[in-house]
Amino acid sequence: MCIRDSAKLATAMLVERKLVAERRDRRAERTPVAVGAEAMVRLSVQRLLEAVLIASSDSAAFALAAWHSGTTEAFVEAMNRQAVAWGLRDTRFACPAGQDESARSHAVDVLRLAARLMREHPALVAIASKTRLDPWEQAVPNVNLLLGTVRGVDGLAAAFSPATGAHQIATAAHEGRRLLAVVLGAPDRVVCARLAAALLRKGFSMPAAAPAPA
Repeated sequence: MCIRDSAKLATAMLVERKLVAERRDRRAERTPVAVGAEAMVRLSVQRLLEAVLIASSDSAAFALAAWHSGTTEAFVEAMNRQAVAWGLRDTRFACPAGQDESARSHAVDVLRLAARLMREHPALVAIASKTRLDPWEQAVPNVNLLLGTVRGVDGLAAAFSPATGAHQIATAAHEGRRLLAVVLGAPDRVVCARLAAALLRKGFSMPAAAPAPA
């Protein structure tokens, strides 16, 4: 199954890794991006990360790929090398924005990817928790319908495509516990958000798992 939100999370993670490893200034680094039918503007990498993680922008994902690797093809190769390193055994990326239906993944790999982002990239988590992309020409709400509507939810991503339906990756904190929920292939975004919220409620209603033995 092609999963758009996981591709965009992976894109953001690779860009974040480069920023940190090379000590780049995310607000000073700029790259061209298409805005509208023809216009090209130069936006900061920070702004493009916000557009990807808050508004699920396809054009921002492609712009970040070009900034990272020079070409989309080189970036997809980097995505797949990193997927192997991350242990995503059944994931194959084909596009930085997740548009290519030849890509594949499943819920377990998506969960692994989201958990890694939560552990290793607090800057991305902070972006994904914002309820809107602002300032812009006009405020753009976060595509994650659970933010601001379900108590405790503070990320991560949502997407929809006609071919594969709606997907939701949600994380929430409650009484010292944090859970991740993944829903794939729902008929629409609203149903998908409701299913993710139900999974989180169910998870929090169950006793916490005992810690693994040392």
